[in-house]
Amino acid sequence: MKKKTSLTFLIISFIFTLILVLLVFGCKNIPVEIEKLPINIQKGPAEIEEIAICKNVDQNFAPVEITEEFPPDTNSIYLSVKFKNFTENDLLKVIWTYETLSKKLSEQEFKPTIACSGYYGFNIKTSNYFPEGKYSAEVFLNLKSIKKIYFYITQ
Repeated sequence: MKKKTSLTFLIISFIFTLILVLLVFGCKNIPVEIEKLPINIQKGPAEIEEIAICKNVDQNFAPVEITEEFPPDTNSIYLSVKFKNFTENDLLKVIWTYETLSKKLSEQEFKPTIACSGYYGFNIKTSNYFPEGKYSAEVFLNLKSIKKIYFYITQ
């Protein structure tokens, strides 16, 4: 009877350890191409999960140093957008505006070549620096305004 109890304990311990290892090491936040998922998994509609104005983006275009205030010597500003369930038919667009003078600075677009989810980074630059004042970045998904973020160049 003692051998049977030890064997049962050993099997249960092994299964628990295996489950724990799979949970810790098997789940990572890696972008997945939607078309490579099994057919029985339903794709949802394209959506925006996060929008951030930041000083930089990492290699995956995720935001680095999110802020709404930039120093007067700033010559580059990033906008990071986390999206989900995009297909080749979806369009992400941003319009950068210098609100202080109501002047449109730039219009940029992203249209994926494959179905995917992840981050995309937009960047606006100037050769010198941005003038002091109020700015905005308005994000559109398929020509519908999703969010307008304001940021400032301050002394």
